[in-house]
Amino acid sequence: MMIVFLLSLLVIWILFFISIVVIKYLLNKKDAILKESNSEIDKIFIQNRRSWIIDNKTIILIKEYDYYENFNRIPFFGEYKETKKFLENTKVRFTSTEKLISNLKSSEDQLLLNFLHCEKLLLFTFDNLNLEYNKESVLFLSKYYKEYWTIFRELMVNDFVENILKNEISCAIKNISCDVKDEIKKINDTLLTQTLNLIKQLKVDIYQSNLIIKKRSKKKVFSKKFNIVNQSYALLEISTLSKIKDITKAYKSILKRYNPNFKQEYAYNKTEINKVYDFIKRLKSVKN
Repeated sequence: MMIVFLLSLLVIWILFFISIVVIKYLLNKKDAILKESNSEIDKIFIQNRRSWIIDNKTIILIKEYDYYENFNRIPFFGEYKETKKFLENTKVRFTSTEKLISNLKSSEDQLLLNFLHCEKLLLFTFDNLNLEYNKESVLFLSKYYKEYWTIFRELMVNDFVENILKNEISCAIKNISCDVKDEIKKINDTLLTQTLNLIKQLKVDIYQSNLIIKKRSKKKVFSKKFNIVNQSYALLEISTLSKIKDITKAYKSILKRYNPNFKQEYAYNKTEINKVYDFIKRLKSVKN
């Protein structure tokens, strides 16, 4: 009897040990799959980020004045170096040129605040769809986020350049004051309308997709991941509450990580970091 009891006990312990090993294996496998999935998702966000940081440069012909201007700053603003050169060659006074550049940046700041507001509306919708956080959902939502950027970009190319930049140049040449409030309002209103239309289309398309919808979650995963401000601060590895001196310190520290000997990689990373740094500084100045 004692032998039978001991054998039974041994079998129980063996089965218990095997079950522990199996459970641990399954948990490790699940964790590995999750890490691989998160890695793939992170790559999508990195690609998205680089598309609006690095690949958004456009050179636009200002037809009436026969020169080209670079639009290269996040989210899609002008450098105005060529505009300055054009005005200098046109013998426009230095003070008038500086005022024009200041006016353009002021107009951009108003557009930026509206851009962030409309982006917030879109991302709020992303969260409220209650999608499972996986690669398929991120790819699906990325299409609409990219479309939002395209909408803003087209407004800048077609409306800002045509109705604000050219107006400001004309006023500077004539040495008269320029009022573009109505034009700014029109662009902002158009962006809001088109964003709301995009949201409507998204809500229609979601029902035709095969994406997994989960129970309501309080976590705002998608808005945090897609948000341009969050992504910019994350790239510099700082908090959105960071002060300018801390932002500058983080910026310099991150630049030192890249080896200038690897010229292509260094130039690519430096461009990305510089643009994000400039964007955060601008954002701080606008909100202050």
